[in-house]
Amino acid sequence: VHFTPDSSPWEREHLVTRERDRLAAQLRRIAAGVRPLTPDEKRILRACGRSKRVTLYSYGGNGAKIWWNGLSSRVTRLKNLTVFHLAEDSSHALAGMVQRTMELNCVIQDGDFWLSDPQGSIKVDCVLWQGTQDGMA
Repeated sequence: VHFTPDSSPWEREHLVTRERDRLAAQLRRIAAGVRPLTPDEKRILRACGRSKRVTLYSYGGNGAKIWWNGLSSRVTRLKNLTVFHLAEDSSHALAGMVQRTMELNCVIQDGDFWLSDPQGSIKVDCVLWQGTQDGMA
Protein backbone atom coordinates (compact mmCIF):
# COMPACT_ATOMS: atom_id res chain seq x y z
CA VAL A 1 0.00 0.00 0.00
CA HIS A 2 1.40 3.36 -0.99
CA PHE A 3 0.39 6.62 0.63
CA THR A 4 0.89 10.14 -0.62
CA PRO A 5 2.22 12.71 1.85
CA ASP A 6 -1.14 14.51 1.87
CA SER A 7 -3.27 11.37 2.49
CA SER A 8 -5.79 11.84 5.25
CA PRO A 9 -6.06 9.29 8.07
CA TRP A 10 -9.41 8.16 6.59
CA GLU A 11 -7.82 7.60 3.15
CA ARG A 12 -4.99 5.63 4.71
CA GLU A 13 -7.40 3.46 6.70
CA HIS A 14 -9.53 2.92 3.59
CA LEU A 15 -6.51 1.87 1.50
CA VAL A 16 -5.25 -0.49 4.19
CA THR A 17 -8.70 -2.05 4.61
CA ARG A 18 -9.12 -2.48 0.86
CA GLU A 19 -5.67 -4.09 0.54
CA ARG A 20 -6.40 -6.39 3.51
CA ASP A 21 -9.70 -7.46 1.93
CA ARG A 22 -8.00 -8.08 -1.42
CA LEU A 23 -5.36 -10.28 0.23
CA ALA A 24 -7.98 -12.15 2.27
CA ALA A 25 -9.95 -12.90 -0.90
CA GLN A 26 -6.79 -14.12 -2.59
CA LEU A 27 -6.02 -16.43 0.36
CA ARG A 28 -9.58 -17.82 0.26
CA ARG A 29 -9.14 -18.65 -3.44
CA ILE A 30 -5.84 -20.38 -2.71
CA ALA A 31 -7.33 -22.33 0.20
CA ALA A 32 -10.25 -23.37 -2.00
CA GLY A 33 -7.72 -24.89 -4.41
CA VAL A 34 -6.12 -27.08 -1.73
CA ARG A 35 -8.01 -30.35 -1.81
CA PRO A 36 -7.06 -33.85 -0.70
CA LEU A 37 -7.90 -35.66 -3.91
CA THR A 38 -6.41 -36.99 -7.10
CA PRO A 39 -7.29 -34.27 -9.61
CA ASP A 40 -8.16 -35.16 -13.16
CA GLU A 41 -6.46 -33.76 -16.25
CA LYS A 42 -9.09 -31.04 -16.74
CA ARG A 43 -8.61 -29.65 -13.23
CA ILE A 44 -4.81 -29.69 -13.56
CA LEU A 45 -4.95 -27.96 -16.96
CA ARG A 46 -7.25 -25.30 -15.52
CA ALA A 47 -4.96 -24.71 -12.53
CA CYS A 48 -1.85 -24.51 -14.73
CA GLY A 49 -3.62 -22.09 -17.06
CA ARG A 50 -4.53 -19.77 -14.19
CA SER A 51 -1.39 -19.98 -12.07
CA LYS A 52 2.26 -19.18 -12.50
CA ARG A 53 3.23 -22.39 -10.66
CA VAL A 54 1.22 -25.44 -9.58
CA THR A 55 2.61 -27.98 -7.11
CA LEU A 56 0.81 -31.24 -6.36
CA TYR A 57 1.67 -33.51 -3.43
CA SER A 58 0.52 -37.07 -3.89
CA TYR A 59 0.36 -39.62 -1.08
CA GLY A 60 -0.80 -43.15 -0.61
CA GLY A 61 0.32 -46.48 -1.97
CA ASN A 62 -0.73 -48.07 -5.23
CA GLY A 63 -3.73 -45.79 -5.72
CA ALA A 64 -1.51 -42.73 -6.16
CA LYS A 65 0.83 -44.61 -8.49
CA ILE A 66 -2.07 -45.82 -10.64
CA TRP A 67 -3.47 -42.27 -10.76
CA TRP A 68 -0.10 -40.84 -11.82
CA ASN A 69 0.63 -43.58 -14.39
CA GLY A 70 -2.70 -42.86 -16.07
CA LEU A 71 -2.16 -39.11 -16.07
CA SER A 72 1.55 -38.45 -16.44
CA SER A 73 1.80 -38.80 -20.21
CA ARG A 74 -0.98 -36.23 -20.71
CA VAL A 75 0.49 -33.52 -18.44
CA THR A 76 4.22 -33.70 -19.24
CA ARG A 77 3.87 -30.66 -21.52
CA LEU A 78 2.86 -28.46 -18.56
CA LYS A 79 6.08 -26.66 -17.66
CA ASN A 80 4.60 -24.93 -14.60
CA LEU A 81 3.47 -28.21 -13.00
CA THR A 82 5.52 -29.92 -10.32
CA VAL A 83 4.36 -33.22 -8.80
CA PHE A 84 5.84 -34.76 -5.66
CA HIS A 85 4.91 -38.06 -4.08
CA LEU A 86 5.26 -38.55 -0.34
CA ALA A 87 7.01 -41.83 0.39
CA GLU A 88 4.73 -44.37 2.00
CA ASP A 89 6.74 -44.56 5.25
CA SER A 90 6.57 -40.76 5.51
CA SER A 91 2.78 -40.89 5.04
CA HIS A 92 2.49 -43.42 7.87
CA ALA A 93 4.75 -41.35 10.12
CA LEU A 94 2.66 -38.24 9.41
CA ALA A 95 -0.51 -40.15 10.21
CA GLY A 96 1.02 -41.01 13.59
CA MET A 97 1.45 -37.30 14.35
CA VAL A 98 -2.23 -36.48 13.83
CA GLN A 99 -4.03 -35.25 16.94
CA ARG A 100 -7.25 -33.40 17.61
CA THR A 101 -5.31 -30.19 18.19
CA MET A 102 -1.89 -30.00 16.61
CA GLU A 103 0.95 -27.58 16.32
CA LEU A 104 3.52 -28.59 13.74
CA ASN A 105 6.75 -26.87 12.87
CA CYS A 106 8.27 -27.20 9.43
CA VAL A 107 11.92 -26.87 8.44
CA ILE A 108 13.09 -27.04 4.84
CA GLN A 109 16.85 -27.06 4.61
CA ASP A 110 19.22 -28.35 1.93
CA GLY A 111 16.35 -30.06 0.13
CA ASP A 112 15.22 -31.93 3.27
CA PHE A 113 11.73 -31.42 4.65
CA TRP A 114 11.19 -31.95 8.41
CA LEU A 115 8.00 -31.73 10.46
CA SER A 116 8.08 -31.67 14.24
CA ASP A 117 5.66 -31.53 17.13
CA PRO A 118 6.34 -31.58 20.90
CA GLN A 119 6.73 -35.39 20.85
CA GLY A 120 9.36 -35.56 18.09
CA SER A 121 10.21 -34.88 14.49
CA ILE A 122 10.15 -36.78 11.22
CA LYS A 123 11.85 -36.33 7.89
CA VAL A 124 9.30 -36.27 5.09
CA ASP A 125 10.69 -37.92 1.98
CA CYS A 126 9.25 -36.64 -1.29
CA VAL A 127 9.93 -38.22 -4.66
CA LEU A 128 9.88 -35.84 -7.60
CA TRP A 129 7.54 -37.22 -10.26
CA GLN A 130 7.47 -34.19 -12.57
CA GLY A 131 9.03 -30.75 -12.72
CA THR A 132 11.96 -29.38 -10.80
CA GLN A 133 12.98 -29.57 -7.18
CA ASP A 134 12.54 -25.80 -6.76
CA GLY A 135 8.79 -26.33 -7.23
CA MET A 136 8.62 -27.41 -3.59
CA ALA A 137 6.55 -24.89 -1.70
